[in-house]
Amino acid sequence: MKERFEKYFSQQSIGFAFLVFGGILFYFILSRIEDVLSWIGWVLAVFKPFLWGLIIAYFVNFFVVFFERRVFQKIKNGRTQRSAAMICGFLLALIIVILCIAIIVPQTADSISGLIGNASGYIKNFTAFATAFAANHAWATNILDWATIKLTGLEDSLPSFLTDYVLPYTVDITTKITSIIVNLFIAIVVSIYFLARKERFYAQTKKLLYAHMKTEKVERLLQLTKLSNETFSSFISGKLLDSLIIGILAFICLSIFHFPYALLVSVIIGITNIIPFFGPIIGAVPCFFIILIVDPAKALWFLLFILILQQVDGNIIGPKILGYSIGLSAIWIVFAIVIGNQLFGFIGMVIGVPLFAIIYILFKEWSENKLRQKQMPTSTEEYATEKNKIRY
Repeated sequence: MKERFEKYFSQQSIGFAFLVFGGILFYFILSRIEDVLSWIGWVLAVFKPFLWGLIIAYFVNFFVVFFERRVFQKIKNGRTQRSAAMICGFLLALIIVILCIAIIVPQTADSISGLIGNASGYIKNFTAFATAFAANHAWATNILDWATIKLTGLEDSLPSFLTDYVLPYTVDITTKITSIIVNLFIAIVVSIYFLARKERFYAQTKKLLYAHMKTEKVERLLQLTKLSNETFSSFISGKLLDSLIIGILAFICLSIFHFPYALLVSVIIGITNIIPFFGPIIGAVPCFFIILIVDPAKALWFLLFILILQQVDGNIIGPKILGYSIGLSAIWIVFAIVIGNQLFGFIGMVIGVPLFAIIYILFKEWSENKLRQKQMPTSTEEYATEKNKIRY
């Protein structure tokens, strides 16, 4: 009896100590949140080349696997097969990047330059159009006055923006670009090493896990890794392909109907379409104002086109490419995007949905296992009363 009491007391003491320590640590983190975030930023900056190397290796690995399984499958020597697949994979990735830079970047830069250079004339044309429109619609007068003040201020601020902000930071921008190039070179070298030795890294990781963790926990962790890889690879690759198709369709249609700055608008639409749920709205707003200033008569037609394009994407192109549902309702998608944006900006908005989907699946499995232990139903419909039936 005494031994059981001492064992129970010991377990309770350890649990209470961990609880107190966890509370103190949590309070310390909250009280010094800026320092903690600054330290995390410093750590990420130090390991940035390696993180980018992992990301590059992750995406190039799709090409490497394709070449290994479809092109060089007859090569018996494993090292030779891997080397050939890696060379072709990196060359294909390089060709894609060069094509994007050569085709999109110069024309997009010209469009932006032309938009800024002709801003004064566009604003005058828009003001004349809006004045004529307001003459026949009294309710538009106040809106016209507000818009005229804002656009005039924008026109006046463009030269000062270039003089006061862009030119003084030219040296700083050049330094950052140089740093990016150096980090990119290191990242490519790291990615080559990871791809060449990926099976050995995987084996070493499993060896360490089995050495220092219980077998069932390692198996669960490996299962989680597989789930994460399948969710991220399917969602990210599918979303990138979907956004590429949407951008190309937008460029073709906008060019056919002679919308201004078709390439610039299509690039914005394609990039923002990567963001789930909010992407079409985020991309449509700046594009609408660009077209509104340049050619006000086509602005409303542009909104109609975006509505049709997103319906086609949401009901035809998206489901065909992704081939599966992320498994989250609209409210959880919004939650994941908002939290991801607050933590990591644009990248967080993209990866927030698949990351939250993984957390959602794990929490769902954990909850359902608890219910099975209690011999209770796991179906949500079982917990709805007759007076409050679940309807879809």
